[in-house]
Amino acid sequence: MLPSSWRATCAQRPTGTRIPAAVVCDAIHYHTLQSTRIPFIDTIPAWLPTSLSTLHLKPLRDYQQEAKSAWLQNKRGMVVMPTGTGKTEVALSIIAELQCSVLIVCPLKALMYQWKERLQQAFDCKIGVIGDTHFHLQPLTVTTYKSACIHMPKLGNQFQCLIFDECHHLPGPVLGDSARMSAAPYRLGLTATPAESTDCESLIGPIIYMLPLDQVPTDSLAKHRVKRIPVELTKLNESNTHGSDKSSSSSSPINEKRSKLCLEGCVCRERHGACRPQSAESQASPHRH
Repeated sequence: MLPSSWRATCAQRPTGTRIPAAVVCDAIHYHTLQSTRIPFIDTIPAWLPTSLSTLHLKPLRDYQQEAKSAWLQNKRGMVVMPTGTGKTEVALSIIAELQCSVLIVCPLKALMYQWKERLQQAFDCKIGVIGDTHFHLQPLTVTTYKSACIHMPKLGNQFQCLIFDECHHLPGPVLGDSARMSAAPYRLGLTATPAESTDCESLIGPIIYMLPLDQVPTDSLAKHRVKRIPVELTKLNESNTHGSDKSSSSSSPINEKRSKLCLEGCVCRERHGACRPQSAESQASPHRH
C-alpha cells in the first residue's frame, strides 16, 4: 500500500459532499487511477526535475527505430531483441525523447556500472548510482533489482520512467516489488529471453516489439561460432559428497559416466584468434554493442 503521504485525496463531489476516505492503492496502479474520470487532488508525483542535453547517441537502425516507435505509442511494455542487437541504444533514444526522470534497474552491479558509463557518454549530466554502498540520487539514476526493492518506498514517486534491464529477472514476490512500489507511469522492459510468467506484463506491460534472431540483419551482430567442448570433471571426494553416514543410500559410487559435461556457448571471436569458454560472470553480464 502507498504510504499515507502518497494518498490521493478525493476532490469535492458535485453534491457538495466529500468522500471521507482517501483513495489508497498499490503505487503501480497510479497510472490506472490517472486514466479514470474520478476527480481527485493528486499529491503523489514528486518527479525529479530533468533537462537532458545529449552528447553522443548512435543513430538507430531500422529495427531499433521500430522498437522505439512501438514503445512510444503507450509508453509501457517490453522490447524483446537478441543479445547484441542494441537494446541499450533503443532505451537511450527513448530517454532522450521523454526528457523526464528515469531509473534504470539492472540485475547485476557490473551491468549497473556499464549502464552508468553509457549514460555518461550519451548525456551531459551527472548519473546517480544506488547500490554497492552508494546512494547518489540524480534524474538519471542506475540501480540493481535488490537495491530498488530496498529503496523504492522512498523513490517510487520520484522517477517518471522505469527501465528494467534483463526484465525476465523481475517476476517474483521480492524483486517484483521494485515495480509494484513505483508510481512511474512509463515502464520499459528489455530482454532477449522473455519470462513465461505473466508477471512481467502486469508489472511493465505487454511485449510491444519482438525481433526474432533469424530476422536480425547480418551486419548487426559480431561474427561468432558455437563450439562444444567436453570437460572432464574430477571425481568428488566421497566423504564430502555423501557425508559420514556410510549407511546412507547416497554413499553409492559416483556414476563416472555422468561426470562429463558438454559446455555450450563457447564464443570464438576472431579478434582474439582462439576459442574460450564464457565464464559465469560473462554469461550473466553479456557484452553490449
